[in-house]
Amino acid sequence: MQSKPLLWFIPALLLILIAGPASAQAVYSASEDHPRLSVGAGLSMFSQDWGPNPHPIGVAYTVDYHPPLPRFLEDLNIEGQGRNLIWHRGAAPVTGAPIVPRTFTLGGGLIYHPHWVRFHKFEPYAKGLLSYGNIHFAQDIVPYNHDTRTVSSIGGGVDYRLIHRVTLRADYEYQWWPDFLGPNALNPNGFTISALYNFGHR
Repeated sequence: MQSKPLLWFIPALLLILIAGPASAQAVYSASEDHPRLSVGAGLSMFSQDWGPNPHPIGVAYTVDYHPPLPRFLEDLNIEGQGRNLIWHRGAAPVTGAPIVPRTFTLGGGLIYHPHWVRFHKFEPYAKGLLSYGNIHFAQDIVPYNHDTRTVSSIGGGVDYRLIHRVTLRADYEYQWWPDFLGPNALNPNGFTISALYNFGHR
């Protein structure tokens, strides 16, 4: 499978994480309220790293939880995420079978909102996830029609506080499906636009 270049993404992610006190004059106070629990849904479009690629679209569900943590870990949340890429997968010209497999992932990890780089209503973040991944093929493309993997991913994005309880999120994610049909990894990557509802504040 082809490897997707991360040269544009990794430096931006590092810049967010090391920006530090240099942006202190443009950030929220550390005492500002933050959601203890957020639940959301949105639409994803991914490049599947699989043959002719029509960029399939699907639904994504997110749960972010901020548990009681020591002060030096207060920027960390636990994230749970599910995604099902089911539409716009292209079709074989003769059989009409989908060219690009349907993928489903379900897992979780950590999402990091550095408090020193919050600009007004915008909050950048970085994340790392570990998921169960299930991929479904058209039966005439390979001799079996599904496979599973443990999928690791990194990503990041920006939250925008629309109103008191509602946050809009623009999210990027890059995935590794290891040893896929050979020694190489399958590397889907893509974007998700979602809305989250925030329950309770600390």
